[in-house]
Amino acid sequence: MLLILIYRASLAVRLTLARVATLEHGEFNIPVNTITIFDTSNILANQKGNNTNNILKINSQGISELVCTMASDTFTKTTDLML
Repeated sequence: MLLILIYRASLAVRLTLARVATLEHGEFNIPVNTITIFDTSNILANQKGNNTNNILKINSQGISELVCTMASDTFTKTTDLML
């Protein structure tokens, strides 16, 4: 449970920083988006003694494709987005 609380606190800080950066850099058309990859279901299952798999089958190639897409012109009009 402690790991989940730490995760949620760090997520809140990250979102606050992203929103502040969006407000500060919006006039220069600089988008600020965040990508968070964390599976809390594995932590909860391990605490209960169960074993789970990566349900979404997230791998490093999928993450890198998402990052490249978000850095491309596709997301130029999107800011303060959390994935």
